[in-house]
Amino acid sequence: MTANVCAIVLAHDQPQFLQRVLADLKNQSVAPTRVLIVDTSKQLAASSQGYEVLKLDSKTGFSAAIEKAVAHTNPEGFLWILHDDSAPDSKALENLLREVELSPSLAIAGPKQVDWDNPRIIRQLGLTLTRGGKLFSRVRGEFDQGQHDNAEDVMAVGTAGALINLDVYRALGGFDAKAPVYAADVDFSIRARLQGSRVAVAPNAKISHKMLSMQGARPLRWLGINPATAIRQAELHLALSYANPALFVLGWLFLFPVAVANSLVLGLRSKAHAVGPELGAAFLVFTNLGSVLSSRSKIAQTTTAKIGTLSALRATGQEVRNDNKKAKDEEVSTRLLATHAMGETELLQVTPNSGFISSGAIWWALGLLALNLPWVPTNVAVSGSGVLPLSSNWLEIFGQAGATSHSIGLGFVGAADPWVWALTLLSSPLFFLPTLSVTSFMFLATPIAFAGAFKLSELVASNNLVRIVSSLSFALWPALTVAVSQAKFSQLLAIALLPWLLYSLARVARIGHKDSTRFPRTHVGIAAILLAMIAASSPVLGAVLLVLVAITAVVRPSKIVPLLSTTLLAIAWFLPLIIERIASGNWLSLLLDPGLSVPDGLEANWKLAFFGFGFDALSWGLLITVPTLIFALLALLAPKLRNTLPLWGIALLALATSWLVVGIDFDLGNGSSLGIDATSLLGLFGLALTLLVAHVADTSFVLRVSALASVTLLGLLPAAFQLVTVTPQVTYSDGQIVPSIIQADVSSGSYWRTLQLESTSEGGLVAQVFTGAGVKLNHISSGYKISSNTNPEVNPEYQELGQLVANLASANGAEIYPTLEKFGIGYILVKPVDRNLQLALDSTRELESIGLTDYGQLWKVENIPAGLQATPLDFGLLKLGQLAVLALFAWFAIPTRTKKKRKTKDSDIFIDSEEAS
Repeated sequence: MTANVCAIVLAHDQPQFLQRVLADLKNQSVAPTRVLIVDTSKQLAASSQGYEVLKLDSKTGFSAAIEKAVAHTNPEGFLWILHDDSAPDSKALENLLREVELSPSLAIAGPKQVDWDNPRIIRQLGLTLTRGGKLFSRVRGEFDQGQHDNAEDVMAVGTAGALINLDVYRALGGFDAKAPVYAADVDFSIRARLQGSRVAVAPNAKISHKMLSMQGARPLRWLGINPATAIRQAELHLALSYANPALFVLGWLFLFPVAVANSLVLGLRSKAHAVGPELGAAFLVFTNLGSVLSSRSKIAQTTTAKIGTLSALRATGQEVRNDNKKAKDEEVSTRLLATHAMGETELLQVTPNSGFISSGAIWWALGLLALNLPWVPTNVAVSGSGVLPLSSNWLEIFGQAGATSHSIGLGFVGAADPWVWALTLLSSPLFFLPTLSVTSFMFLATPIAFAGAFKLSELVASNNLVRIVSSLSFALWPALTVAVSQAKFSQLLAIALLPWLLYSLARVARIGHKDSTRFPRTHVGIAAILLAMIAASSPVLGAVLLVLVAITAVVRPSKIVPLLSTTLLAIAWFLPLIIERIASGNWLSLLLDPGLSVPDGLEANWKLAFFGFGFDALSWGLLITVPTLIFALLALLAPKLRNTLPLWGIALLALATSWLVVGIDFDLGNGSSLGIDATSLLGLFGLALTLLVAHVADTSFVLRVSALASVTLLGLLPAAFQLVTVTPQVTYSDGQIVPSIIQADVSSGSYWRTLQLESTSEGGLVAQVFTGAGVKLNHISSGYKISSNTNPEVNPEYQELGQLVANLASANGAEIYPTLEKFGIGYILVKPVDRNLQLALDSTRELESIGLTDYGQLWKVENIPAGLQATPLDFGLLKLGQLAVLALFAWFAIPTRTKKKRKTKDSDIFIDSEEAS
């Protein structure tokens, strides 16, 4: 192609590099028509090698230098701009002209900029802007293998080696003299595109670019400021120059406040070096409003379209993330190479998160045990407001699990709570003494929760001290400590197992720092069992966890099958209860807590986030919520927002759900009501917050010190003090809850019902009928709590029982034996001892006084035949199905260790697409 090309070489105090540029310029396969050296050096430049030189003042800016060169030469055709540190390849101009010949609408053609010393490394291949207005180079630091050799349109190109159509140059009024140095080339390219011309890169045209100004190697007077500030100034100038009038005014007014906010974010992200340039650039742009207004005027005069039409050319969010990751990897590589050069080769190894023992976390777990000294078991069985001993026979517990005909009281038959399955699994290791498993778990709950939280924290933090403090915060979180102090065993079980579940789910979904090249089948089984146990212990928490699993499956569709598989066991356990409650129209009662109900006293107000903070015995323990919440909020400004937002989503979902359920009450029809316990939901809320604290504390040294000190002094120490000084509301026994004579009958296989009578402060009597050795924890049923069968107006048997109690209390001589025989009542127990009631029962001829026992005053009913022992193993199709699903996931949960690739026929649903390839 024959064309007029005027080459302009900008020289500024770099004679050693200029000589190579001029030498390469002489070797062009297509020589430029004219070459002009524009020298703005403070000293005279080196030899011009015969080319014409235009000497300008050293303070002359880039735009003015180009404009004076054009005025001096008055060229036609094309302008080729070279810097004194950009040496062209021998065919650079030829290839640039070829691109222009193929596309006459191409106004600006940029070359492929390669490394000055190693031309196989690409330094720049066009420029663009991110969605946030930052300058962005799509290709940098890549090894050139021809992967980018297809010419493509770009938003802008750098001026080093750029070939510019002079007609377009003049139509645009040249480069903007009021724009900062690093904004001039991008602004010129954008205005060219908005005028209707093309801007593209010609990859076959190469220049070796030293990039002295970007490296800060030029004298400071050339820019007047450091390169980082100059780049940020260019970004802010461009943003205001192309903003619509309303955004321009707001942007300029809030320029400095926004810079301060950005500086805070940069500090949180351990980028303190960028704070100075951020504030300095904001100040320069704010005080140079005239320059911005001048640029806006030039844009309005030379363009017709809006910058929004170029949105497709902006860098995508994924490109920015990839570039950030690449920059981080380059930084790590540089540090590793420097470390190797210093001989510190041991630092080259990648160190994984320390284990529970090597990190010293085990000593903190033992410290939590020391805080639990008030709860040291003095016997095998624990009893309290929310806990009772288990049945002494493990087969009885297992037999009740999954039963569809669980009989309680007089006339109630319903599906057993899935809670019994959880108790079955929990007690199976101590099958010879099941109730000891409950006692042991209550004593070990805080260390178990701590260990789980420590394991989970490795997904968001790497510093051992950060992980320990975060895990201690969860172990001493009010939801957990209140569950311990009030003996709310079902809530305690759910909260303590929660971090273990979330860790397994994260491994299944491959979330967090720790990843695996092979899909962890083991964690599918563990997550399924833990999810089922937690949902059985706290159905409302289970519902929230099911929602979270579903959301995760949608967000990570490649893991949808294994993630949804983890819910199958919980669904199988709940299926009989779901069918029963839906059939009765009382499906909301599925959220009722199993076991003994203990009122939480929480209300739907702002105090809910602080566990109903108040000045009572637990106030010291509640203080931990304040610093934790503050630093969790700061995590929103920390890096890796993609990790922060999901945790806040979990926290807010848990808090919002607890807000809703604390207002739900079930009317029992006798003037009392039953609510849903939100303790476990607030446990999930606390776990998410403590992970956020770990995340923010792991970002910088300053935040680490402030977060750990605040949480420890204001939270952990008061919570530890509260835990060690509170009086346990539990008692310990051998597991027997009935007089020895009744227990002996049960042991011999003879079963009678016992009528227990208790006097109230109002002078009334409360009657309870139980079978055999008494009501144990596994016998409690949520269905029985809300059943209308206990209402005398609905169930005539309770009317008869009420009349029986009245006859016994009044000793009116009425016939009571038929009723006692009908209900199979063999014993009457008065607890506590009531003198008046004792006299009435002693005067009843059908009763024989046994005397005072440890459990109250006892009478035996004469001549009542003993009942039969219930069948301990009761299997049905539903239970067999539940057992099969449990066995499947238990098999999955068993770790396998094989050196060779497994040849077993594992289910294909646990193979990722990446593994299949």
